[in-house]
Amino acid sequence: MPAPALEPFAVGQPITLLIGYTGVAAPTKESVGDVRRQWLADGAHFNRLFSACGRIAQQARHALAVGDTATLGRLMWDNHTLLQEMTVSSAELDALVVAARTAGALGQTKWRRPWREHDCPRDGRDKRGRAPCPAHSRSAHRSRDGSGS
Repeated sequence: MPAPALEPFAVGQPITLLIGYTGVAAPTKESVGDVRRQWLADGAHFNRLFSACGRIAQQARHALAVGDTATLGRLMWDNHTLLQEMTVSSAELDALVVAARTAGALGQTKWRRPWREHDCPRDGRDKRGRAPCPAHSRSAHRSRDGSGS
């Protein structure tokens, strides 16, 4: 594993980041203590999680360097999932992630891709006529494809 370091690098293209704030104080010392206790109880599992976070950080650096914002977004979702598994997330943070996905943030998972990729009609109902998921609301289609319908 490489030694910890801070190193500047050029970003491949300008990007816009949205930073969210839950307004809920979360003491870092307690969170780190919780993760440490879990790691002591199941070190192999947590070592895999830590390694996955490290790989994501390296991949995200590369994605930024080459301007691949879609991959960067996907990696951010992946990392959030790992943080949830470590119990570092919270209901408030998870709600921010859902809000970002609903707004069409990059890196969206399959359930958030535009309607055309789901092979469903414009109203979002599936082939059996079931009600649309929240990602398939008319306003969600309008915001992603600009059609307004």
